[in-house]
Amino acid sequence: MKTKKILKALKVLVVIFAIILPIFACSCGPDSRLFEEKYTDQYKYADYGKYVVVTKYQGNEKDVKVPDELNGKPVIGIGEYAFEEKSAITSIIVPEGITFIGYSAFSHCSSLQEFHIPDGVTIIDDFAFCGCTAIKSI
Repeated sequence: MKTKKILKALKVLVVIFAIILPIFACSCGPDSRLFEEKYTDQYKYADYGKYVVVTKYQGNEKDVKVPDELNGKPVIGIGEYAFEEKSAITSIIVPEGITFIGYSAFSHCSSLQEFHIPDGVTIIDDFAFCGCTAIKSI
């Protein structure tokens, strides 16, 4: 008898947690956001307040120079998949302020031949250049 009551109480608790936990986990008020997504004509980027990270290249240029600033804030990184499958790009110049290149950031840029990596880059994540079969110089 006691076992049935305990099991019933546990079931009730599980249901309560299943309902309440997502409410607290998904509180997406303005103070809980880590960054604000912003746009320019060629870039989508994450604004973290003091710096930004490029999250998507939206242009169609063959020769791309990643900006050192967006909206007056330094660009410190290139995010995951930011230039993925941009097959028109043949060369990319990354500014000195960049410190990391994210997962698959340039994957499948099949025409990419030249890429300049500045000395300040300390992290190049996995598959950053996967499928970049035309690269001649880095």
